[in-house]
Amino acid sequence: MRAGTFWHFGPLGGRSLGARGEAAAARYLKRKGLRIVGRSVRAPLGEIDLVALDDGTVVFVEVKTRRSMRAGTPALAVDHRKQRRLGRLALHFCKQHGLLGCAVRFDVVAVIWRHRWRPPQIDHFRGAFDDPDLRSLF
Repeated sequence: MRAGTFWHFGPLGGRSLGARGEAAAARYLKRKGLRIVGRSVRAPLGEIDLVALDDGTVVFVEVKTRRSMRAGTPALAVDHRKQRRLGRLALHFCKQHGLLGCAVRFDVVAVIWRHRWRPPQIDHFRGAFDDPDLRSLF
């Protein structure tokens, strides 16, 4: 490669579709006034895509990114099993950070990225689900 040349992958870079979707979701939520306090938060049970604060509420966000809606909206992929897993991850996170007394919310952000060079379609589902097993702990 000659000096002064570089690889340009465009606005999405060489990252995976999921990583690009999470970054787009974080930017979208910031514009909506949420403060992102964690990205790809790893725990023994899995990973939380985004953790945000919204007026004193801790928001756990599951981001689903797809190239099309052929299989339905990406939000449909957040089934009951995934909701329960996210609830357990949220409990673990809150215990670790002393947040058991805080209000929590579970949001889903669906990202459809049809064209690599165009902005994605983003749908934000506030309070997308509630985990009744955890409600009494918060």
